Amino acid sequence: MKNYKVIHQFTPTVAYGDSVSNGLLFTQKILLALGFESNIYCCDKIIDIDFKNEIYHISQYKEDENHILFYHHSIGHICHDKIMSFADKKVLIYHNITPSHFFKDEKHLQIACDDGRVQLKDAVKNFIGSLGDSDYNCKELKSLNYPNPTSLALLLDLNKKSSVIANEDIVKKYSFSYNILFVGRVVQNKCQHQLIDVLQELKLLGESNIKLFIVGGVSQPHYFEFLHNYSTDLGLNTNIIITNKVSDEDLAAYYKSADLYLSLSEHEGFGMPFIEAMKYDIPILTYNAGGISSTVTALSLLEKKSPRYIAKEIIKLQNDPYFRVELLKAQKQHLKSFSYENMKRRLVEYLISIDVEILNNTRHSVLDTESTYQIEGPFDSSYSLAIVNKTIALALNDNTNSNVALYSTEGAGDFEPNKEYITLNNQSVILNNQSVILNSIQDLSNKKLDNIDITIRNLYPPRTNAMSGYQKIIGPYGWEESKFPSEYVEWFNKKTTMIFTMSKYVTNLLKDNGVYSPVKTIGLVVEDILKVEAKSFSFELPKNFKLLHISSAFPRKGLDKLLEAFNEIPNQEILSQAQNDEVLSHSKQEARHSKLDLESTYNISLIIKTFPNPHNKTIKQIQDLGFKVSKIYEKDVTLYTKDTKQILLINKDICQENIRYLYENSDLLVAPSFGEGFGFPMAEAMLLELPVLTTAYGGQTDFCMQENSWLLDFDFEYSHSHMNLNSSIWAVPKVQSIKDSIQKLYNLNLAKIKIKTTKAKEYIFKNYSSKQISLNIQEAIKNYPSKKELKKIALFSTYNTKCGIAMYSKYLISSFKEKPLILANFSNDKLLEQDSSNIIRCWSDGRDTKDISLLKEKLLSNNIDTLILQYNFSFLPLKLLEELLNFCFKNKINTHLFLHSSKDVVEETYTDSFSFITLALQKVTKIYMHTLSDMNYLKNFNIYKNTYLFTHGINMEILNQVQDDKDCYFEQQTHHWEQQTRHVEQQARHVEQETHHWEQQTRNVEQQTRHVEQETRHSVLDTESTNPTLASFGFLLPQKGILELVDIVKYLHSKGTNVKLLLLCSIHPAPISKQLEIELKQKILESGLNSYITLNTNFLSEEEIVNKLSLADKILFLYKDTQESSSAAVRMGLLSQKEVITSKLGIFDDVKSVVTQIQYNSIKEISETIRSLLEKNFDNTKQKQWCYDNSWQNISKKFYNSLL
Repeated sequence: MKNYKVIHQFTPTVAYGDSVSNGLLFTQKILLALGFESNIYCCDKIIDIDFKNEIYHISQYKEDENHILFYHHSIGHICHDKIMSFADKKVLIYHNITPSHFFKDEKHLQIACDDGRVQLKDAVKNFIGSLGDSDYNCKELKSLNYPNPTSLALLLDLNKKSSVIANEDIVKKYSFSYNILFVGRVVQNKCQHQLIDVLQELKLLGESNIKLFIVGGVSQPHYFEFLHNYSTDLGLNTNIIITNKVSDEDLAAYYKSADLYLSLSEHEGFGMPFIEAMKYDIPILTYNAGGISSTVTALSLLEKKSPRYIAKEIIKLQNDPYFRVELLKAQKQHLKSFSYENMKRRLVEYLISIDVEILNNTRHSVLDTESTYQIEGPFDSSYSLAIVNKTIALALNDNTNSNVALYSTEGAGDFEPNKEYITLNNQSVILNNQSVILNSIQDLSNKKLDNIDITIRNLYPPRTNAMSGYQKIIGPYGWEESKFPSEYVEWFNKKTTMIFTMSKYVTNLLKDNGVYSPVKTIGLVVEDILKVEAKSFSFELPKNFKLLHISSAFPRKGLDKLLEAFNEIPNQEILSQAQNDEVLSHSKQEARHSKLDLESTYNISLIIKTFPNPHNKTIKQIQDLGFKVSKIYEKDVTLYTKDTKQILLINKDICQENIRYLYENSDLLVAPSFGEGFGFPMAEAMLLELPVLTTAYGGQTDFCMQENSWLLDFDFEYSHSHMNLNSSIWAVPKVQSIKDSIQKLYNLNLAKIKIKTTKAKEYIFKNYSSKQISLNIQEAIKNYPSKKELKKIALFSTYNTKCGIAMYSKYLISSFKEKPLILANFSNDKLLEQDSSNIIRCWSDGRDTKDISLLKEKLLSNNIDTLILQYNFSFLPLKLLEELLNFCFKNKINTHLFLHSSKDVVEETYTDSFSFITLALQKVTKIYMHTLSDMNYLKNFNIYKNTYLFTHGINMEILNQVQDDKDCYFEQQTHHWEQQTRHVEQQARHVEQETHHWEQQTRNVEQQTRHVEQETRHSVLDTESTNPTLASFGFLLPQKGILELVDIVKYLHSKGTNVKLLLLCSIHPAPISKQLEIELKQKILESGLNSYITLNTNFLSEEEIVNKLSLADKILFLYKDTQESSSAAVRMGLLSQKEVITSKLGIFDDVKSVVTQIQYNSIKEISETIRSLLEKNFDNTKQKQWCYDNSWQNISKKFYNSLL
């Protein structure tokens, strides 16, 4: 083995940022570490200034037979022959030569490539060894008989790349789009134009919020210009960013922002950007060309270039978090082969194989850890999110063999953490009489991870871009409302691999809203409050019975309800009860009377700990109840009094020590929340054995149960928060329940309270300790499935018949990826169309039905595991529904029950009520209802934990079709007008000398134009006059109020408002409908308004319905009392984009934010209201947005995702 002390390198040219140039520097770094002297030489007369003193010109080279020269080759050059004559021992490092036919328009490049191949072929005899940076390159070397060709990609210093700080302006700019990246020279063989074709296909497939980054220096200016023009011609210029060469910081930003790395290059010898993309944990999809297969994993390879095929593969990647995890894990494993230590080891092995002695082969040990976690979000304040993040980081750090770091960022982007807060809040222990910092937040925040396996991010608003690791996790996430913004759902599904939640409540609501990335409940670490000692205030707390409330005072916290209840508590009653009961006690002391001053004027107080924010109205709420300022202890600490009650308001942030003092010196924590993701104050209070009174709904019910706390009764109501989410609901505690519960607890024996508070403390300790939460996290990651199991779904419905629920069912499954099996009724009515192959008719509808054995047999024989039940009382008797639900529960079939009406059916000989089958309803996976009254009705029977307010959908395709028809008509009219104009212009040219005649012809054109416009308006409106038109739509049934509409029109005519009325009312199968038709026609005849009222009883297509309704000025749905829980008809009215007027009934609750509601009073009052509305302009902007948000396409997709 020979002792060479010098290994130099040569390359024809160097360029800052170029892959080969970076590889030279990386190789030099390894050679120097191995003890060799090593310089880099090139042919360039002018060396890039960015290289400073790192590169030498070849003229400075001193050949020596005792030296080794690594000769890098990728193109022909003029120094080749000279270098081949050097006495040095030479080793070829081959980076591949691009085939010259790719440069037919650049003759100088074509010649250089051809020369390079000639030089490569002729130089074999000059080398003692050869390296290729891919198997593909080595295969070529082997074909040329190069000695010992070995694949070794000495190209990228991954550690150096990690030190580059990304340009955060770029990262922020593209935070909320799906970003596709390609990095490489702008040259035709890289096929950037095909990336643009794929983007166009994605747009056609509905992917609108998407960007394509084409990053790289320009080698072919004409191609660069073509790309710009091509993207503009396709209307994609706002979606495509073509950068030219960028700085390292900007390049890092584009990598950091990317959600997918996509390459369709026709030729790659290696593909250095692939390695960089892996370093940034970006999923890679690439066409399999050249040496790419040895650079990326097999999972990344695309075998064909069809834009539609690739677009669909991208959408599959977006929709499959399991595959993303599999791909990213494979990429991380593959990337290890390119690490510094591995490259160094393999280079040593190669040098030894060509008889070169290694001068210094010191190997560095690597710390063995299970995983590396980066916890992202705020952690430098008393903000609840910050507390969650730091406790999660400490839990993982303390309880696992993992490398854990904290990273400071928020919804708006990264920020520098508050170092003063971190220093002050370091936790310490006493060891050997010295204070030692233990598991310092400061240490975790100072740590910089080179490799991240798992990112757990928790911030607001949620941001899912620029996450590292094979697991990209949001959480532990909290949400308080029943609806979740659709844009958040999209980000969670496309960009995360898993969601951690604080509670089962949050887990369920995310799934209900269509989040299909795996959602796991892990809880929160609660024990942090035990790490501090209680610290008293500079002022005294009230000395009486103290209620404690800790919250932000946002509307959902229910402070207004607590204040109302507190104000109404009868003081004298409480006082007398306290005086007459010798065993009452609520304090940590033995008896209540030993703590209370019964002679005191004040016997009950409320302590409110909150902080100023835009939604906090506490001071006004207190003052509105008549409480007066009694004392100001200090800034933002005020005592209010009224009669025998006191309110102590602490309206500022306070330290954890003070918080613990409040817990330990209060008698009852009251949290009448409308919605909670978790309920941190409740959990902390329970840990400190303070009794808790809270709402029996929300995230806190994971740990607040009848066994360990006191729960408040509530009603479901629509939320009125700043989130403005359509049809989102709250659980609003009843004021009477708050009052009764406080009085009960005031008078309850200490021993009975102790039973519950002891259980509460034990439950929190067991389930929300640091150790348990870290275990929950590890289990969720360890048990991550390789793929989501497909559900075998069936639908129970009156499908393909003239039935509102049948049509509802059709829309509900319209966006399902897999067609469900439809278990339909034996229909006596004519089918709308021939049944498809997935429809099985296997049950009889009607109250007299006795048997569903065939239906049950079909469920089992088809291996159904999820059953969607569309139920109406007329379908099956409740007894059979109960039997079916119990059967499904026994056979582990998940049931999703849609109740289109929940009210009892009470007739002379027949009564049905869901109260008869409550035990079966509790076994249902999810019960879907359409109104709050329905939800509250079932809640009366203790059915509420599995209920969900489900919005009816809108078929936006109808609106689009109607608009297309109108556009087509207008285009025809415009074309006709243009033809007329051209004809008149021809006439004008023929008679230029007759100026007067020409002017007359011009006026004729103007008249014709006005005539066409009038003709267009009349044709579109389908009316011969300017009289306003009212319209209504739906089955002809008594509760629809159709007869009364005739009276309204008659009244309006009597007042000079000669409206028209369009009634689109098809005949219902019920006999009453035909009778009502006769009565209605007679009434129209008697009114004398035959020419103003149009009745159409045909069963029209939806397109026809919306088209006709859109001709009206106002759409009326003035229903009387009805058993229906929601209306499909009103949605057709909304699609008309005209003002919709409804009566104030529960059936319209889910649309009341976008309709005008009037009280169903006298005909006169209703008519006058309509007359005033006809005089006003209507802005349909809000209505349009509502229709889009509630399109069946979106609702069906969301529902399907929730089933998975």
